[in-house]
Amino acid sequence: MKLQRFVITVIAGLFLVFFADAVRIEASALRSSSGTTPVSRLSTVVSRSEKTLNDRFRLRYGFYEVAGLFNRSIGRRFVDNVYRLSNGHLVSVGGDGDVSDSVAGMKEFHDFCSARGIPLLYVILPKKYIDNRDLAPFGVEDQADRKVDRFLSELASAGVDTLDMRPYIAAEYENQYDAYYKTDHHWKTSAGLFCARVLAGELRDRYDIPLDPDRIRDGAFSVTEMKNSWLGERGKRTGSFYSGLDDFELIKPLAETRFHLTIPGRDLDETGDFSIMLDEARLDAGFWGRRYGPSFYYCYLFGNDPVQVIENEDLDSGKILVIKDSFAQAVNPFLAMTAHTVVSWDLRYNTDSLRDYIAENDFDAVLVMYSESMINRTREGRFMFDFT
Repeated sequence: MKLQRFVITVIAGLFLVFFADAVRIEASALRSSSGTTPVSRLSTVVSRSEKTLNDRFRLRYGFYEVAGLFNRSIGRRFVDNVYRLSNGHLVSVGGDGDVSDSVAGMKEFHDFCSARGIPLLYVILPKKYIDNRDLAPFGVEDQADRKVDRFLSELASAGVDTLDMRPYIAAEYENQYDAYYKTDHHWKTSAGLFCARVLAGELRDRYDIPLDPDRIRDGAFSVTEMKNSWLGERGKRTGSFYSGLDDFELIKPLAETRFHLTIPGRDLDETGDFSIMLDEARLDAGFWGRRYGPSFYYCYLFGNDPVQVIENEDLDSGKILVIKDSFAQAVNPFLAMTAHTVVSWDLRYNTDSLRDYIAENDFDAVLVMYSESMINRTREGRFMFDFT
């Protein structure tokens, strides 16, 4: 109880300091306010100061940290729709739902690709693993797998080829939580690399595309594990004192490589080795940057863009279009080591005609590679299964 009173006192004191600083910043509002009464002028100051408290980096994130310390000290295990499991993983619960619109979108897109002789493969990438036994103390249940099972079954009935990565991950990881970062919803770089290896083999075996999974075999990479180095997206909502910092995996090929990377949205057009696909500068972030700066996960391929084109200058065959969400950021750099060209297309940010783009290019295969959260979802005003 003494510790809790101490933490509460610290939080209250820091909040007053933070808010007082915000009021100081907005003091001009008191002088310039159009309010005609002291009450209305004070209301203006408080309103603007509250916004300043939320917007200013050093105030807002400092308060997150103190709030996280308090929540941890009182043993709270549910914060801002995030559950903290006994193993330290932060998770959000997925729900069930109707999948018919997404199935219809995939069927229509399958017919479009089939008419052009292009194989279409739907790849379901597993959301962060949750054992419902770990959710039992909270009285909730994750229903994401139930939705995925029904979705894949209906796609199969519609004649759409599918690849379910869930059993592969279950077979590769004795503890499936080990495939994911503790404070983030994404999987680790090593899991993305493993997925790329599975994909290369499946595309070769199913569609006779000459991809070589052996190029990304175990032992072909250096692995640098950065201990307690960053805070994932769920951790940003709870504070690092609540969740602890996460480890990060930086994986690079040992062999020499030659790539050409084009990202029009970033005015990026570079030729070089594998490192041109890495934004290692963000890994050198300071105290606040490691916690609330750009996500370390997007060290690979910088982030989500409308389109990214990776050309492997060491290979002359294999051209793959990947319609993706953020989970593919840890997959595509390694898949590109097995093919001449891998194009990423993100419907959340790309308003160009996908079908025109396919018609103008000679792809060996098209992949729709989404995690569970994209099923029947609209993002940035675009339905994720509207492949027009």
